[in-house]
Amino acid sequence: MKKFAPHFFKNTVSLYLAGEISNLARLFLGYLEELHNERAEHFRDAFVKDGGWPLHVDATGEDGRGTLLVVIAEWRQWVLGAWKVPTERADVILPCLRKIVQQFGAPCAVMRDLGRAVTPAVNDLLAELELDVPVLACHLHFLKDIGTDLLKSVYGDLRSLFRRVKMLPKLRALVRDFGFTTVHFLIFLQPYDI
Repeated sequence: MKKFAPHFFKNTVSLYLAGEISNLARLFLGYLEELHNERAEHFRDAFVKDGGWPLHVDATGEDGRGTLLVVIAEWRQWVLGAWKVPTERADVILPCLRKIVQQFGAPCAVMRDLGRAVTPAVNDLLAELELDVPVLACHLHFLKDIGTDLLKSVYGDLRSLFRRVKMLPKLRALVRDFGFTTVHFLIFLQPYDI
């Protein structure tokens, strides 16, 4: 028993601390959310002084891990709301958008991703509010989708070539020479699956 007690104690304390840190992080986020909600009127006043605010909504997710939905006041780059939603569906997104408009007022424009759920959610919100504001598709998403469609076979060939000649280590060395960290570079390359 003496042999296993220190190991058991160490693992138990580690688990306790990890759980406690998670609890403190959740508590902090709860306080931050309360502060954010209490200050909504100040955000609203700033948007009035700016002449309005464009709502930027984006949803991103990974299979089986849920979806992160984020609403940003585009000109100021202020995150107005963020939710982890179980799925990217319009009926799940729409209540989040309603809450943002209720708290911060109606937007003067909408920038959205090209997701099949975000588009109808935005259209339904604007119809409910009887708002006639510009609705724009995000250029980044648009170009990525077009590029993927037009260049899919060429991109696959290039990716295979990079793998065959072991280009990634060479690119990492180049990035280090430029002063970027490997983490920044890998984050940059992540969407390209190189």
